[in-house]
Amino acid sequence: MNATFVNAASDGKNIELCIRGDWLDKSAQITIGEGGPVAASINRSIMNAGQILGGQQTYYVTVAPGVDLSLMAALCVCLDEKENEK
Repeated sequence: MNATFVNAASDGKNIELCIRGDWLDKSAQITIGEGGPVAASINRSIMNAGQILGGQQTYYVTVAPGVDLSLMAALCVCLDEKENEK
């Protein structure tokens, strides 16, 4: 999945974030551009009490310094929603 947006807070240039992963392994990486530096890593816990008892999934997101945490969280939600569309 790719996300492209305008960086209005800085220089107004287009930024492309590439989200690549394997949901069978329950992990993904968000990079700045194709093959660029890693902005965030996403890992999902397969078995935890919330998932077993309540059907809730738990994600762990590691965000690189200087990267907008709320943007990374929004991309995680988009990725999860895309995965849940069956």
